[in-house]
Amino acid sequence: MPDFSIKTKVLFLDQTLNGGGAERVLCTVMRALDPDKYEIHLVLITKAGRLAHLIPDHVHVHILGVAHTRKALLSTVKVLWKIRPDIVYTTTARTGLLVSLSRYLSPYFQFIMRFPTMPERLILQPSISRWNYRLMSFFYKRADYVIAQTTEMADQLVKYFDINDKKIKIINNPVDYEYIDLSVKGCVIPFDADTINVVASGTVCQVKGYDVLIKAFAQVRNKDKRYNLYILGGDRDGNIKKLKALCAKCDISDYVHFLGFVDNPYPYYKFCDLLVLSSRAEGCPNVVLEALYLERPVVVTKCVQILSRILDNRKNGFLVDTDNSKQLSDAILKFKELIPEKNKKYDNAIVQFIDQLDSKSLKYVRNLRVS
Repeated sequence: MPDFSIKTKVLFLDQTLNGGGAERVLCTVMRALDPDKYEIHLVLITKAGRLAHLIPDHVHVHILGVAHTRKALLSTVKVLWKIRPDIVYTTTARTGLLVSLSRYLSPYFQFIMRFPTMPERLILQPSISRWNYRLMSFFYKRADYVIAQTTEMADQLVKYFDINDKKIKIINNPVDYEYIDLSVKGCVIPFDADTINVVASGTVCQVKGYDVLIKAFAQVRNKDKRYNLYILGGDRDGNIKKLKALCAKCDISDYVHFLGFVDNPYPYYKFCDLLVLSSRAEGCPNVVLEALYLERPVVVTKCVQILSRILDNRKNGFLVDTDNSKQLSDAILKFKELIPEKNKKYDNAIVQFIDQLDSKSLKYVRNLRVS
């Protein structure tokens, strides 16, 4: 008989930890799991990436060194046989498909997939063919549990991928309050005290709506010359170059600062005058939850419905329409009307969910290995 007193093995799998919101959530979950209860493994397809410093020392890291997820099946199966995890957790569409395929060739495990974005947005991508869509629908249904960040995401998982709603767990993104507190402790204020400092944070790509933000910021500068804008986030597809050209066209280049990827963004959140989310689409934006915890006022677009439930509109934040630079500029100029309060209700419910997995299911997993 297997020994059920041993630690539960949890394997996290991702392409790389290169700075996205989903990867930060993965690191938050890893940090929160009790190492006395869990043996934690992290498998990365390509490389560690920019968030490697967020990996706890007790985590066993396995880097496959494979360039593309689609070529990583054999390597993934080998590592699954070596580790024989009880639970596998993944958080992107590509790695979700990889884990689903691996289940045919590896020891049995409980498979948790956290869905990264609204399914509607994913399937409307030009690169998603009808064949790809059917393939995704087939394999996503093989997960034992699918974590949806919002009720709307859960509804779309049922609608577009025909996933059994009993498998879907609605869990908002966790916020690591202790880590944030440590990250801002004793830090230097990164801004000029004589300016009004606006921060936007996230990978510099089309969906983040930075082009709309820059147009709005130009309108803001026309009315108040004290404003500066700081954009934190790594570049994707050469978007920073395009946005710098837009800044030059709007004659605001000296007041818009592209900082690239920032290891520790929290001093910027804590000491900014305002945080802006200009996105066209989101799952459940971590940066807004973190800014609210740090008692910062926020201006956000109506890019995902959960924001209307998170924010007390016109109290701790303003909600504006997506792709509307006039509304965005007006809200930025009125930010001093907002009265932010510390929000600490987004605990790590993903870890609670993993902790509460039925012990019978784990016994079933282990029994299969010796039967």
